[in-house]
Amino acid sequence: MLNSTFKGKETRLMFKSGDKPGAGRYKCQTCGDIIYLFKNSDILPSCPECKAACWVNC
Repeated sequence: MLNSTFKGKETRLMFKSGDKPGAGRYKCQTCGDIIYLFKNSDILPSCPECKAACWVNC
C-alpha cells in the first residue's frame, strides 16, 4: 500500500502492482480501467490497458 487519499469524507487507499490488497474492485490511477480481485491472496497486476502500476480501491 502506498498511502491514503482523502476525497471528501471517503478514504481511498492507493496500491501498486504486486500488492495483495484483498478482494475488491480497483481503479487504475492513470487510465481509469477497473479490475476485480476475487480472493484476498490475489496480486494486483500492472494495468492491462496502459501498463501503469498505481491503483485505488473503489
